[in-house]
Amino acid sequence: MSKDWITRIDRNTSLFKENFQELSYEDLNWKPDTESWSIGQIIEHIILINESYFEVFTKLKSGSLKLPFTARFEIINSFFLKLISNATEPTRLKKMKTMTPWNSKEVVVSKDIFHRFTNNQETLKKHIIDLGDHIKNKSVIYSPMFKGITFPVDEFIEEMVNHELRHFNQAKEVLGKLEKYK
Repeated sequence: MSKDWITRIDRNTSLFKENFQELSYEDLNWKPDTESWSIGQIIEHIILINESYFEVFTKLKSGSLKLPFTARFEIINSFFLKLISNATEPTRLKKMKTMTPWNSKEVVVSKDIFHRFTNNQETLKKHIIDLGDHIKNKSVIYSPMFKGITFPVDEFIEEMVNHELRHFNQAKEVLGKLEKYK
C-alpha cells in the first residue's frame, strides 16, 4: 500500500477521542445555532459516510460491483474526484451541504458514539487492507448515493481520510464556541 492511510486513520481516531471523549452528554450534543452540528453529530456524520461505502467495498472485493458505463472514462472519474476533493478539504475554507442520508443534523448522540466511531474506524481500516489489489490496480468504485458518480478507489480512500480531518477541524471550532459560551 503506497499511502499511510492506516496510520492517518488511527491518528484521526485518537484526535477525536483525545479532544472530545471527556465531554459531557450535554456538551457533546451542544450546537452553536440551529444551522450547525454538534460535535456528536459531526462524529455521527463520519460514521454514516464510512458505513455507506462499506457495502461498495464489499462488492468490489467479491467481484459483484456493477459499474455504470461512465466508469470506463478516466476523465469522468477525475471530474467527480475533483468535486469530492473540494468537499473534503481539511481547511474548511468553504462550507458544504450534506446529502440527506449522511446528514446527522437531527441526531442526538449518546456517549457510546466514541465506541461506535472506533469500531467504524477499525472496519474502515480492514476494508482498506482487504482492498490491497484493487487499490494497486486503481479499481473504480461508485458513490452509494449516485451510482453514476465514479472514481478510483485509491484516490477516494485518500479523500475519506481527509474528510475525517475536515470534520475534526469543524468539531474543534464547535468546541471553541462551546468554551466561549460556558
